[in-house]
Amino acid sequence: MHFVDLRELDDQRVIEADVCIVGSGPAGLSIAQELSKSGLHVWIAESGGLQPEPDTQALYDVENVGTPRCMPQDRVRQRIYGGSSHTWSGRNATFDHTDFSKRSWVPYSGWPISRDDFDPFLERARPYLRVGPNCYDERLWPLLRAPRPTPPLNAEHLKPAFWQFCADGQPVRFAATVLTDSAPNVKTLLHANVTQINVNADSSRVESVELSTLEGKHARIVAKMVVLCCGGIENARLLLASNRVMRQGVGNQNDTVGRFLMDHPGSVIGSFDPRQSSGVQDRFGSYWLDDEYGRHRVLHGVALSPQLQEKEGLVNCAAFL
Repeated sequence: MHFVDLRELDDQRVIEADVCIVGSGPAGLSIAQELSKSGLHVWIAESGGLQPEPDTQALYDVENVGTPRCMPQDRVRQRIYGGSSHTWSGRNATFDHTDFSKRSWVPYSGWPISRDDFDPFLERARPYLRVGPNCYDERLWPLLRAPRPTPPLNAEHLKPAFWQFCADGQPVRFAATVLTDSAPNVKTLLHANVTQINVNADSSRVESVELSTLEGKHARIVAKMVVLCCGGIENARLLLASNRVMRQGVGNQNDTVGRFLMDHPGSVIGSFDPRQSSGVQDRFGSYWLDDEYGRHRVLHGVALSPQLQEKEGLVNCAAFL
């Protein structure tokens, strides 16, 4: 990987690229890896450096209104090369078919693609995440070499839910595991905060991104394609702030950008005495799954059935011990 520090370049530098990837977290580095042998000229714009920096991390500050966050945001969002994988716990799960569906009781629900359309890309993601088979329902039991727990759940109300952890219990730190081989067509610009996405006069195409260091040095990347990989909060903030031509923000013609954030909601809904709960611990505990990437821990929990979600007007959720 070839690194360039924006702080060391001349002010107002213009960089030309085929693809500009904004953000070097799991999404950004995975896409860069996929393009590493394409012959395309790829630049990654990263706000941080190679080590944690308090001044840069402070750009992630948010104001929380309402219920307090259940986890300090510095544990789930990192402004550094490799992004938030630096503090990721390594737990994986996929969307359910229900999550893609139009649901009359969930406003704006329904995706233009289905879960089946998504599946091939989940398979391509496995080596990056070092996870086992993309199976998160009861078809998993034979792979775990474990019998289905009895008695079965009442399928009208509940269904099993599973989470996989990365192989050997080690979360993937993308800065250390992706783009480690020579990729002369991929370069990373460090300390490059994107401040504006520039579109053409009729707003039909993105032309460039503007960059700034904390010290006030500026640059611009002119690219045929720009890919935002900054996460659910920062992607929306950047699109909304880029309002010179599109007054409502880039991509916000329908006033929906940033309105559907899924953060880390959570609460304790019950408790068991550890000394008298061997049955529930056995049923909803951890299992092992071995494959070519190593040994994975699989956590077994419980989720609401699609029927109950519809009957009670609820959204998809799950619980675990």
